[in-house]
Amino acid sequence: MPGSVFVAAIGNLWQRGSWAKVMDMVEYTNAQGFQCVFQEVTPDRVSFPQGNINAMRDIGIRMGRDAGLEYIAVVDNDTLPEPDTLTKMTHYQAAPAVVSPVIWCDQEEGYVGQPKYELDQGLQPMLWIPASFTVFRANVFNCPDIRYSEKLLETDFAQVLNNYGHTPFLDTNVRVKTTRPPSRSLKQDYALRAAGLEVIYEAGGLPRDRGPTDPDSPYVQDGIYLPMFANGGNNGS
Repeated sequence: MPGSVFVAAIGNLWQRGSWAKVMDMVEYTNAQGFQCVFQEVTPDRVSFPQGNINAMRDIGIRMGRDAGLEYIAVVDNDTLPEPDTLTKMTHYQAAPAVVSPVIWCDQEEGYVGQPKYELDQGLQPMLWIPASFTVFRANVFNCPDIRYSEKLLETDFAQVLNNYGHTPFLDTNVRVKTTRPPSRSLKQDYALRAAGLEVIYEAGGLPRDRGPTDPDSPYVQDGIYLPMFANGGNNGS
């Protein structure tokens, strides 16, 4: 059905206000006469509080393809979209195959993605766009190897899209707010990563011994064997 969209909600814990915002968007899209199907994707073969978010995105995309709708929207559960977000992003005069709105947060300046454009300049080609809220034409996934779970970063995922001629676009006229700044690992310092590991260990009851086999090794930081960090990221070479 033209203009139909499958919404795959991704994440373990809905952030305050996000559920209501996404529901309002789905309801509004249906009210405009465009079929909109919502599916909350659950973690796959993982335990709380951790979830393989990229694998969940792939599951949602597979569900969207099976649903047979024209578009698949992958939406994280910390986003706060306006009701008309989907109708704006699926009804361009010349619709791109992959498009994201401007993703922004009150706690962080600017938007996520590269390159940077002035806002309210319509559709603009991107090197990469955030995974927080992305709308795909479903037939994009007829191309092999387009899977989130095989990619570490959005930049890697965008490169594969570009290899198949699917340039990702940013709609600089559409904004979607998030409840918190992006939590990408490359933006976290050592202390934040270590704290995140502690949460995982406590929840799973896993052993926390990451010490060196050599008790006199100089490459230890807070009890963790870290030769890469100790040598400026060169792994001792």
